[in-house]
Amino acid sequence: MRIDIRTAIYPDVEKLALIKVLAKHGDEANAVSLDFEYAYINGLLDERRTVFVLLWDRVPVAFCAARECVRKPFWGYALISDLYVLPEYQHKGCGRKLLSHTLRKLRADGYLSAVLETAADNRDARRFYEKFGFAVSSRGNISNGYIVYTIDF
Repeated sequence: MRIDIRTAIYPDVEKLALIKVLAKHGDEANAVSLDFEYAYINGLLDERRTVFVLLWDRVPVAFCAARECVRKPFWGYALISDLYVLPEYQHKGCGRKLLSHTLRKLRADGYLSAVLETAADNRDARRFYEKFGFAVSSRGNISNGYIVYTIDF
């Protein structure tokens, strides 16, 4: 087993869209959601956002996207907008390695803190972020129905 992390490129878009759809919807994934995510991820690359892909034996199995947060009260934080791992690669350290890599890069780029949000009913994600060192923020929401987490570097 060989694990590598690199910056995402356009030829990755189809696989990254599939990773996101399968991670979010599992067996209920459909072509409409795949087309939507394909366009979304293409947009991330078009906007030159920070997107990293984790390769397991040269096969993309996870990705993480980040950008500067422009919403109050988190202006100037790095915003982790996406972190998805194929279901069969979850609980194998892929998310931890990819998030660690992303946060190191963001810190090197000058960010002092990061913010992310996850659905309140997503217990696995909440446990993952809390174990990683993120703390529930009392400074407000980015979107309703989600819990906001922050971490200082």
